[in-house]
Amino acid sequence: MDDLTVTTSYYIEAKWILLGLGEVVTWARMKFKPRKSRSMILRKGQIKTKFKLKIQGDEVSTLVDDPIKCLGKWFDDTLKDNTSVKTVQKDIGLYSRSSQLQLPLTSTLEECKVLKSRRVMTLRDSKDSKISKAGIQTRTGRKWSARTAVDQAGSILHHKDIVGNTCTGRQGYGMTHFQQWSKAIPKREQKHGAVRNKNRRRRTKKDKRQI
Repeated sequence: MDDLTVTTSYYIEAKWILLGLGEVVTWARMKFKPRKSRSMILRKGQIKTKFKLKIQGDEVSTLVDDPIKCLGKWFDDTLKDNTSVKTVQKDIGLYSRSSQLQLPLTSTLEECKVLKSRRVMTLRDSKDSKISKAGIQTRTGRKWSARTAVDQAGSILHHKDIVGNTCTGRQGYGMTHFQQWSKAIPKREQKHGAVRNKNRRRRTKKDKRQI
């Protein structure tokens, strides 16, 4: 068993969870290491040392009494390891796409990923075989690859084509429009198709007027 982190909303919940974990681990003839474990109880943003937690009968030290170093970083009651919370809250407030208040802003990282992905698709879907088969690589970072992201997005869309149009709740068949990715056409073809349809409509109107 590797490291284990337990997070609860109330102290009593943590107490019962640790009690259950202790029983299971004891049944498996294993043992936790309380001297390598730490506990922290927060109430209204303040650390409380009134309550103590135990695991397999041994008391777990608090960060106030005994700070600990993990992966080259110290964790203590100053909560310096949470300095990035404000940055995360700022990013969520500005660039969130699921919150109630959505601002028309996009992060620089997101824009960069979109541009890289568009470049991969432009080179891959080029009608010129010399360009599409040239093997041009789009440079990205080590953690994120534009080609991998495009392939994953294509796999997801292909899976949606297989599943088809599903009904939600009491919706009847055909209530929602579903555009299959396999039948979608590029923007250029859509634009040319729209121009052709527009010209055809003009011709039919002229013919009707002449009649």
